[in-house]
Amino acid sequence: MRTYHKLIITLILVLGFSLSGLYAQDYPQLYFLTGFHWYSLGGAFSGPDWSESETQTFTSYSVNPLNIRSIHETYRFDGSIEYIHTDSTYAFDGAVELEQDFFTLRSPLRLWRYGSFPLYRISKISYDGYYLEDRLAYNPTGTDFSIKTWHTYNENRKLIGSVWKTLNPLQFTKIEVTLDDLERRIEEYRYVSPDSLTWTPNMRIEYIYTDQQFAQSQDFEKHYLYMPDYILREVQGYMQGTPPYLNDDYALSYVIETHASNQGEWYEPEYHCMNLQFDGDGVSLEYCNGIYFLNWNTAGLLTYIGADYEGSPGYTFTYSHTSDVSNSDQVNTAAIPLLVYPNPVRDQSSLEYSLSKASPMQISTYNIKGQLVKKESYPAMTQKGSLNWIASDKQGKALPNGIYLIRMQAEGEVFTARVMVVK
Repeated sequence: MRTYHKLIITLILVLGFSLSGLYAQDYPQLYFLTGFHWYSLGGAFSGPDWSESETQTFTSYSVNPLNIRSIHETYRFDGSIEYIHTDSTYAFDGAVELEQDFFTLRSPLRLWRYGSFPLYRISKISYDGYYLEDRLAYNPTGTDFSIKTWHTYNENRKLIGSVWKTLNPLQFTKIEVTLDDLERRIEEYRYVSPDSLTWTPNMRIEYIYTDQQFAQSQDFEKHYLYMPDYILREVQGYMQGTPPYLNDDYALSYVIETHASNQGEWYEPEYHCMNLQFDGDGVSLEYCNGIYFLNWNTAGLLTYIGADYEGSPGYTFTYSHTSDVSNSDQVNTAAIPLLVYPNPVRDQSSLEYSLSKASPMQISTYNIKGQLVKKESYPAMTQKGSLNWIASDKQGKALPNGIYLIRMQAEGEVFTARVMVVK
């Protein structure tokens, strides 16, 4: 009997040490997606005016902010014949599994318009916030996936390679990255394969930098995979407008893309000029062709991507950080504090806002160069509501086509939103 008791005690001790080792890591400290908003607008060239948008916000418990439990979805369609407005909340079975060297996160992601709901993103992430593996799937186990990726880094956490596996049709994509002495990405080769055995060149990308060094401390390279190329390439309208790689220290000047045929024969290179603008809210990028517009926040996370042509969706992404969530049992609901609808806009839009308390408010509009266009003051506003924003300057003259920054300043709070004016 004593031997039996000793065996039980030994097993308990072994199991206890094993579990303590398994969960020895602290809760991950990193940014995570808390929702997104997309819009689309048409009618200027193809008939009656219409606008369409969808907003999703993710909800989790504060004690485990990465574990998403529900999704609040608002959809609107405003056409000449019909108007649709739906407001729904869906349960979501998110999960966070802590391992010794990484954790696995199951979070929601649906960027496809009219796509199936929900779409699961199942990711293996290091505790310092680098994506190791990623999977977009239609079931929570990840077995029915559309894309699966693996990422490789050097000893300084610089991405040097990725492999994608896509289904329907089955295809593998391999990326090999070349770094210079400053560990900047200067060249990238992409290959495709039907079986991961024989590889055919698909694309070559060259990155050209200016001598300008960033004064800010954004982690562009670390956060590049938080809303990555292989996800955004699935979004309608962005096959050629996905975000470029940005170096943490030096400004990008332009990108040279050279595509190859199915037989591996190279076409003429394409030059994409980049116009980077800096302000206190982050970094804006406008392609010199005037079609694509992007924005990153002060942490280096992609927050906006849009295109200046009819019917193309534009996306706004919102994030939170696990350290910002208090340790309580209250439900933490992610919200977009300033939303422009419709966006793009021809004449006027509604600014929907959400403040922590009622207070006076000031609305400032800036152009893409950071120049003040107009400033409007409101003496007393409710905590939540909407304002009418006219696409005109302080003299009442209609604003030309382009991207504008709307800055809302209330008592102790400052929020910004980007709006595209399209006549």
